[in-house]
Amino acid sequence: MDQKYATFEYPAEGVLKVSFSATEPTEKQFEAYLHEYEKILKSSAGYAVVIDGSKARYLPSKLRARQGKWQQEQEALIIEKVLKLFFVITNPLVKYILQGIFLVSKPPVTYSVLVSQAQAVEEATEVAKALAPQE
Repeated sequence: MDQKYATFEYPAEGVLKVSFSATEPTEKQFEAYLHEYEKILKSSAGYAVVIDGSKARYLPSKLRARQGKWQQEQEALIIEKVLKLFFVITNPLVKYILQGIFLVSKPPVTYSVLVSQAQAVEEATEVAKALAPQE
């Protein structure tokens, strides 16, 4: 049985929350996460995205580089579909890793780094309400 590295939830309308497991992902699990994230973004009108890294652990450099490359490859999609990114980072090592990813490739949209998941979801909900595409 192959456990997922990332889970996707919708805590409020227009808010996508991506949470990571506490285990180091395999390359297959990491690629599955990127594929599912891309699929969700392509099928949506847009989301304020909360990236919950509160349980995340050290990510090997190969996977950090892959994350940066994926972000570059999906830049147009991210700009079109992500209203704002909210990173929940409670571990100083994970914050350091995130900074390393941003050295390779900063997010192409506005982002905030917070330590509280509740605050991130609250702020994301406000952004989603204010910036959601009008139908």
